[in-house]
Amino acid sequence: MRLREETGTSADVLPASADFAQTGRFGEFVQKTCDAVYRSLSIILFFAIWQAASSLEFVPSAVIPPPSRVASAVVESLLEGQMAAMLWYSIINVALGFAISFIICIPAGLVIGAYYSRFEHVLLPFLRVCEKLNIFALFPVFMILFGIGRLEKIMVVLWVSQWPLLFVTIDGSRNLDRYMLKAARSMGARGWKMVRKIIIPMMTPYIFVGMKSSVQLSFFMIIASEMVGANRGLGWLYRSSNHAYNVPLMYGIILVITVLAIVINVIFTRAERHFLAWRPDTFGEAGRKRA
Repeated sequence: MRLREETGTSADVLPASADFAQTGRFGEFVQKTCDAVYRSLSIILFFAIWQAASSLEFVPSAVIPPPSRVASAVVESLLEGQMAAMLWYSIINVALGFAISFIICIPAGLVIGAYYSRFEHVLLPFLRVCEKLNIFALFPVFMILFGIGRLEKIMVVLWVSQWPLLFVTIDGSRNLDRYMLKAARSMGARGWKMVRKIIIPMMTPYIFVGMKSSVQLSFFMIIASEMVGANRGLGWLYRSSNHAYNVPLMYGIILVITVLAIVINVIFTRAERHFLAWRPDTFGEAGRKRA
């Protein structure tokens, strides 16, 4: 009899605990939604003021069209397939140029910074001079050497993305923990095992800093390159819209580029949070909780 009473009591408790869990999840969802709206309040207010000012002709709508017309122009271009095709073309060029830069600069920075410090002192001034060359002044040179097709865009991305990756990697390899390297050698770590188990994890924070800077810089530069000389790409579409005086689409392309930069930053930040969860100081309190 007592066993039945205890069983009945536990069965009565289970639905209540399930309801409590569902209520907790709903409350957490509401809290996250409110936090997101609060953080986005300034952006929402900006677009609301923009819409009202342009619609009421406080600013000339022919020069600054309202966000509703801008969004309509972007959706129309996407449905026609033009925006998506040009965006994909630019993204592929950035991906190819950045991949080549990554493959070259990470090993080169590691070798220069960690193993050949004297060579670094000789080579670094020349590399710094090359970095300071104005990329806009080099656009005609790249077009003469590589044409105005995909190869020229890839080389532009390679040129602008290599410097943050290379210098950050050199700095990271220069600041490796020598005591940890000695301890690893004393335990038999040599060659590729040393690189894979010790050096790469220690350099990963530096590499992510260089990657985020390189990718965002690469995308902005390829848009500029496509505006100067190209027959495809998002920059070319912007220039064509300018010539056709399609002002809403011009503003739409600017917003698409901005959103893409934000998405790229979020992707790399999440990847960094995932791969550097072992570093408590990387993301403050959140990093300590995950670690």
